[in-house]
Amino acid sequence: PTADRTPYLFRVAGRLAGFGIVARGSHLTGDPAVHDLVEFFVVRRYRRQGVGTRAAAAVFDLHRGHWEVRERARNVAALAFWGRTISGYTGGRFEESVVADDRWDGWVQRFIS
Repeated sequence: PTADRTPYLFRVAGRLAGFGIVARGSHLTGDPAVHDLVEFFVVRRYRRQGVGTRAAAAVFDLHRGHWEVRERARNVAALAFWGRTISGYTGGRFEESVVADDRWDGWVQRFIS
């Protein structure tokens, strides 16, 4: 890991199922106290089996505090996944907004783990 990014690999029965990268600091505001899920990917064969949801929860648990998760405006599948996943993780206690400027073009969920 670098000083501001921590990578994670997700495995199912020993097989690589995906990865995630957490950055320290908000991409949008620069707030150093925010955790930013920079990258998150689940291999197609493991999708719709709960692997991504469990992996996300594990990563959120490892980095307690304020979070931002972002999806590009056109990625409706990611928006649906993160809406369900974060709502389930937080019991519905999160904020969701659209940012469309030079910093980002898409959705943002903010919550506390």
